[in-house]
Amino acid sequence: MAGTERIGVCLPGGGAKGASQAGALHAMHDLKIPVSAISGASVGSLNGALFAQGTIERLEHVWATIKKRNVYRRFPAAFCPWRGYRYDTRPLDRLIRETVDLDLLAAGPRLFIRTVNELTGETYTAEPEACGN
Repeated sequence: MAGTERIGVCLPGGGAKGASQAGALHAMHDLKIPVSAISGASVGSLNGALFAQGTIERLEHVWATIKKRNVYRRFPAAFCPWRGYRYDTRPLDRLIRETVDLDLLAAGPRLFIRTVNELTGETYTAEPEACGN
């Protein structure tokens, strides 16, 4: 049907892929491409949430200033199936709380988030209603 097309963006996980995603999202913002839904996994969830807020400045700031210590701390573990290290993601939690505004998310495109608990392997999906939209 003409005139009913909608654009969705799917942002996968993958750490450093997030920087290229940020560049693509910046271009979409500059071109005023209307996005009606965003799906993100891992770093794609963070980028999707920042983009869904409707302002590109926070997304730019995160990627201009990101450091490993802003995302996680790694420390040796007696037993861990992931290369003998454990990860403390409290820095990532702090980054999300400082940069993601739930009120702005409520006014933006629908946001679907998928994450994985590193220790248990369990996945979590946040539906749009849980994200405020």
